[in-house]
Amino acid sequence: MVHAAGLVNSRGEGRRMVASGGVYVGVRSESSEEIDFRAVSSPETVVDEYILNDKLVLRLGKWKVKVVEIVG
Repeated sequence: MVHAAGLVNSRGEGRRMVASGGVYVGVRSESSEEIDFRAVSSPETVVDEYILNDKLVLRLGKWKVKVVEIVG
């Protein structure tokens, strides 16, 4: 997903970033409408709680952020 979103140049680089703890997924904050980020622990981590209004928010490092629309 990180590669498909254009955050990394290859799937291998995406796997290495996940393994090193550099990929985060957005979750809705319980206290407000803001988005908090949690580190992705494995390449297979996609849970329904991370999908917000048919969108998935991914962050790589501190500044690279992509919003991926779920089409289905």
